[in-house]
Order: sequence, then C-alpha cells, then structure tokens
Amino acid sequence: MEAAWIGIHMWKQAVEKAKTTDVDNVIAAMAGQTFKAPSGITSMMDPKNHHLHKAVFIGEVKSDGQFNVVWKTAGPVKAKPWSPFIAGNDKKKTNPTARRSSPSSSFWATIGEGPLRRPFCIHANSSDSG
Repeated sequence: MEAAWIGIHMWKQAVEKAKTTDVDNVIAAMAGQTFKAPSGITSMMDPKNHHLHKAVFIGEVKSDGQFNVVWKTAGPVKAKPWSPFIAGNDKKKTNPTARRSSPSSSFWATIGEGPLRRPFCIHANSSDSG
C-alpha cells in the first residue's frame, strides 16, 4: 500500500514539474522523483526504468491485526526490473517504456510488487494538458 501512496504523490510532483498532464512530459518528469514515505524513508523513482527504490520491511502480524517490524533495511533498495526467478525475464528490456492506450488521453503503468503487481491507467483530460 505504501508504494501506491508514494506513486500517486510522485505522479503529482511530476505533473507539477512538467506543468502539464501531457503523458510524455509527465513520464520524463517522473524520472528521479523522490518522496518521503509514511515509513519516514525517502523513496526514489529510478531515472531509467521508473521502478521504485524503497525500503524493505519484514514483520509479524499481531493479534490486533497490526504489524511488529522485526527487520528493515537502512534505506531504499534499488529494484530489479524483472525477477531472476521467472524464466524468460532475462530477455526483457531493462528500461521499458509506458504503453499508451490512445495518443493523448492516458497511459498504462503498473503498481505493486510480485503477485500483487497490478496495471493501472492514468487518464489525462486533453483540455487539461496545457
């Protein structure tokens, strides 16, 4: 969930930096964005492949549904674009590009990690694209 929180805020920062919602400009402005996560650790969007560098936490679930953090990294960990444990990933591009669903209205990206990785679409109203 924290990655989703970070991603939306980084998208907002990229739109502000680009001064438009134009997809290509926002994608370019997204590279290298940083954001201080609710965990207190500043995460970074990889400048080349837009994967999120973020802290790793290992925890145990308490009886009240909350978590006890038993181990965490000192800071963000650079993400590997593709899992080395899935056949064929060694042939995938390291620096993928966003896939547009139409020339000026939206683009697809992914959020989450591992089996929780899900596509999402960011729509830009063409009248708002500056």
